[in-house]
Amino acid sequence: MPRVETGSRLHFGLLAPCVRTGRRFGGAGLMIEQPGLLVTLEPWERDVIEGPLTNRAADVLREIRTRLHGPGPLPFGVCLRVEHAAPIHVGLGTGTQLALAVAWAYVALLQRVHRIAARGTDSAAELARLTNRGARSGIGLHGFLHGGFLLDGGKIGDDQTGSAPSLIARFDFPNDWRIVLAIPRGDQGLHGDRERDAFAHLEPVSEDLLARQCRRLLLGILPAIAEQDYPAFAEALHEYNRDAGLPFKRVQRGFYTGGVLADRIAVVQSLGIPATGQTSWGPTVFAIVPDADKAAWLSQRLPAELAFADCQILVTQARNRGACLNRV
Repeated sequence: MPRVETGSRLHFGLLAPCVRTGRRFGGAGLMIEQPGLLVTLEPWERDVIEGPLTNRAADVLREIRTRLHGPGPLPFGVCLRVEHAAPIHVGLGTGTQLALAVAWAYVALLQRVHRIAARGTDSAAELARLTNRGARSGIGLHGFLHGGFLLDGGKIGDDQTGSAPSLIARFDFPNDWRIVLAIPRGDQGLHGDRERDAFAHLEPVSEDLLARQCRRLLLGILPAIAEQDYPAFAEALHEYNRDAGLPFKRVQRGFYTGGVLADRIAVVQSLGIPATGQTSWGPTVFAIVPDADKAAWLSQRLPAELAFADCQILVTQARNRGACLNRV
């Protein structure tokens, strides 16, 4: 029985979501251990889907089987269990991690149990083809395979097919640094048709902004991670994440998605934590701190703030490894 375990994804912002020429999208992100996701798959008399996100998991399984087997009769039934998963559409990349985990487990089941040859999980390109992921960002795709801090190079022009964006750089993230998450209960970021509409109405990215963001990544964030220089990292990351919201200001009504997120980020900064921001569309807010003691203090302090009254506060750390496949 294949068992696939993976982390969650923070996305710190796209580099070039709307440009006239050259590469589009690209950006930076980080894989984290929690909340994470775990799925198991085994042969069954008929299809059974159990656990959280059952409707989403069923859709993923159906799409993967269609790509592998075509529209005809299925070769066997399966029991797919989502043992645990991060909430969907909160900025943690759960949809991508679920699709990739189910794909890996299903191909492993075909190969090991049913002796059916199948390709689809040996590379980012094959995973993108099988799951139709990586249309804009490659952070979740490459993060599933490799973990760590990732920089993807986007795509040429308007290509939004299932091809994989290029992985430009990958760094182990400092093990001592911790990530504190504030995940609002019952709230979701943009997705589906609303997200597609948002990308259709972006503010153009100026050459000055693109140059600043590239400088922050290449001469700020990446060297600071390599040298474990937390103050330099914190300053560059916050500026990068804030300005990544500029092309989306019309949609988000500011640098961040709504005034509530802006208030939460301002509270974290007022507590002396500079490395804070919004992951993807939100509504999850992250804060990166230099050690476990600071993370424990912040996680106890935030619930006392009115802006965080409806949030789950979670402490985790970077995941510097890819997804794990076990056979039980």
